[in-house]
Amino acid sequence: MKKANPERRLPGFLVIGAMKCGTTTLYHDLRSHPSIFLPDKEGNFLFAAYPGPVYAAAFAPAREGQLLGDVSPDYAKLPESAAAVPAARALFSRSPRLLYLVRDPIRRLLSHHHFVLTRRDGSGPAIPPTIDRAAGEFPALLNYSRYATQLRPWIDAFGREAVKVIRFEDYVADRAAALAEIGEFLGLARPFPDAGLATVHNPSAGRPVLTPFWSRVRQSAAYRRFVRPLTTPEMRDRLRRLLLPKSGGNPARPGRRTLEFLIAELGPEVAALADLTGSDSPFWDLEETARRILDA
Repeated sequence: MKKANPERRLPGFLVIGAMKCGTTTLYHDLRSHPSIFLPDKEGNFLFAAYPGPVYAAAFAPAREGQLLGDVSPDYAKLPESAAAVPAARALFSRSPRLLYLVRDPIRRLLSHHHFVLTRRDGSGPAIPPTIDRAAGEFPALLNYSRYATQLRPWIDAFGREAVKVIRFEDYVADRAAALAEIGEFLGLARPFPDAGLATVHNPSAGRPVLTPFWSRVRQSAAYRRFVRPLTTPEMRDRLRRLLLPKSGGNPARPGRRTLEFLIAELGPEVAALADLTGSDSPFWDLEETARRILDA
């Protein structure tokens, strides 16, 4: 049998983020299509992409003819993700399709804060318990909501025509319609199946929370050798929902001064994203977002 060319086994598309914008749900929706193959979400293969055959090995189990994809919100998390674009440029001889999920940047920031605040596995830095403090003291909250800044290096590398920006709000409102657009963008001949479109994966409230004990189990040699290779991501999700404690409700809302600070910081990014993508109007009205949060 003729050995596959490693170049042929590279992904045809990447989902590059953003964090807390529905990437986990999109990952499972994409996996449901019989013509798509995805390795584990957030394998962060691009960060260990050299040499090329090492990256291609993650996609070796794919069937002939399947479209390969790589999903990780970590690919658009500057400054930490600075190596992702150079790695992609070195690997791909032709541009992959790029999908970038975005969400009202203030809402994304609040969800991110809740996610870090309720994490119990001891990983990552501590975060202030109130968003009024955390917004100024935890840079990632703002950085990961700066969508134009995060997307610009990818557009510079592969061109605007290679990128499809998907609004989280549109995606969750009608996943079937959003997936139809994605399928057309990726050149899929068959539509996505309807089954499973009512399931939301990894929501902030009620999310299974990894404890220190289960974090050690997940990092153990036995888990990596026996459990992970023999289970699908969907099976592992069901086990997490069954065995792990759930995150609590959302923390206190930001105050007016914090919202004014967020609008000043993220308003220019919203305008820049519209300009970068050729949109006729901004994706969100942050003043209206602030009013809704204060009135809630």
